[in-house]
Amino acid sequence: MKERSEQVQHSSRRSSIEAQRRALLHWLLLLTAAFTLGFSLVNLSRGILFVAAIELFVTVFAFALLFVIPRSRNIQVWSFLYLLVLFSMLVVALLTPNLSDKVFVWFYLIPVLALFIHGRTLGLALSLVYLAVAWLLYYYRYYDAPELLDVVGLTNVVACSLVLTGGVYAYEYSREQAEDRLHRMASTDSLTGLANRKHLRELLDYTVEECHRTKAGFSILGMDLDYFKSVNDRYGHDVGDQVLQQVGSVLEQRLRQADVPARWGGEEFMVLLPGTDREGASRVAENVRETLAASPVRVNGEDLSITTSIGIAEFPEDGNTVRELLIAADNCLYEAKCRGRDRVVNDAVS
Repeated sequence: MKERSEQVQHSSRRSSIEAQRRALLHWLLLLTAAFTLGFSLVNLSRGILFVAAIELFVTVFAFALLFVIPRSRNIQVWSFLYLLVLFSMLVVALLTPNLSDKVFVWFYLIPVLALFIHGRTLGLALSLVYLAVAWLLYYYRYYDAPELLDVVGLTNVVACSLVLTGGVYAYEYSREQAEDRLHRMASTDSLTGLANRKHLRELLDYTVEECHRTKAGFSILGMDLDYFKSVNDRYGHDVGDQVLQQVGSVLEQRLRQADVPARWGGEEFMVLLPGTDREGASRVAENVRETLAASPVRVNGEDLSITTSIGIAEFPEDGNTVRELLIAADNCLYEAKCRGRDRVVNDAVS
């Protein structure tokens, strides 16, 4: 289940990254269309018709992508095609005798665009390939111009390319690391270290969808600590936090690696038990309840006992949707409270 949890986190992160790259690509296409149109008009006025036609084609291509990208599911293919077309245009410009030798400076944009659009791994690979081709073209274009091919000149060209690529790569690496930390923070309860409500809800949605497809089953435990409000009122919120941390620690110790415990809110906890039927869930719940009762929190020299009421719901017997399962577990939890607390209630096994 940790793998499944990571899949959900990865899917969420990937969606966020894709949205960012769509927005970035949108602005890049606008800038590309504007600049290539401008250069096309300039080269047209200079009589360099072939290059002007290529630049006009890139302008039309960029405008077309502005309408394609928002509707496309595979943005990476279009991003790659955009870079390829842009690079090809620069190659044509570099090999055209009548154009300024300053055109090579535009090749420095390629690693920046590749890394921003495609990320570290693919972006770096594309950058190195494009730069290698650009260096060869530079040598081919200016092999008969010694002043442009001296050691200092070539070193400057290569070094500047590599430094720029390395700098953008380092930036992308630090950005991705920061984004990973933010995603982990967004899916974790800061007090207990367990999954938070938002993340477990996403995981429940994913699990229900998967179980509908595979015909597998699972159970959930709805937990509520008994008399927790009186603990806060009598001992203060710091002690209440210790109790919650103790519950989180017990859940992590007593559950399987495949199970996912989460703090649902306040003194409520929820546990996802994949591949577990009602009877198995009842055994797990009793184990957790007994362990908590035997694990008091030490406060001012006295032991503060922890008890919990637990309700169980099983998919698909108690519901085919997350909402139905949560209601079923909550009803069992309410019944446990009514029967005197510190117990597990299962609508099939009382």
